[in-house]
Amino acid sequence: MLPPKHPPRATSPRSRLIAWLDRHAHPESRVSRYANLVQSMFGVLGLAGLLALVVQLHEANIATRRDVYSRSVDAALLLEQLEFEHPDLICALDPDGPEHRLEQAELEEVRYLEMNLDLHERLWQQHQDGIFDDEEWEPWARWFRDGVVAAEMFPAVWASETGYYQEDFARFVDDMVADELAHRAAATVAAGGTPSVPQTLADYADIGPQATPAC
Repeated sequence: MLPPKHPPRATSPRSRLIAWLDRHAHPESRVSRYANLVQSMFGVLGLAGLLALVVQLHEANIATRRDVYSRSVDAALLLEQLEFEHPDLICALDPDGPEHRLEQAELEEVRYLEMNLDLHERLWQQHQDGIFDDEEWEPWARWFRDGVVAAEMFPAVWASETGYYQEDFARFVDDMVADELAHRAAATVAAGGTPSVPQTLADYADIGPQATPAC
């Protein structure tokens, strides 16, 4: 009488791994191969962890730089807001400049345009950093072109402020100002007039006898 047959045992994942290693490693070097395999796996995991750490540090550095830049713009906007609310500061800090001879309304317009410049430089930088995609950025760019650059005094304000901004941003604004001045010149010619040289803040400061300067 034949002995009863036992049901086949289920092969565990560990057994399958050992069988695979048995087929690919000589029995005499099995332990050494196992050790080398484990060491290689830990090496790969360690390298992946190191790369992840480098990426995290890089991202943290970028975030810190963005935060510092944003805080700097906030400080500049605060100072300009103080000048906006207290125009006598300009009279005291820049007594020989053209701004102190501007009318009150003109001086307020200058401050308003400068504040918008600082705000838009921050928005432009966020787009450069990828925080804003093109779809989010385009409405801001249109608003800046149509609501700020198109202001009568903006080319004069920009001419006096361009040296205080990043070169790439300055080129971006230069292109917008050039388009705006070309549009104004074309409108003047269409109306039968002769285009004139763009005014500067000093030109605006050459006020008439009935005008009252802010200072």
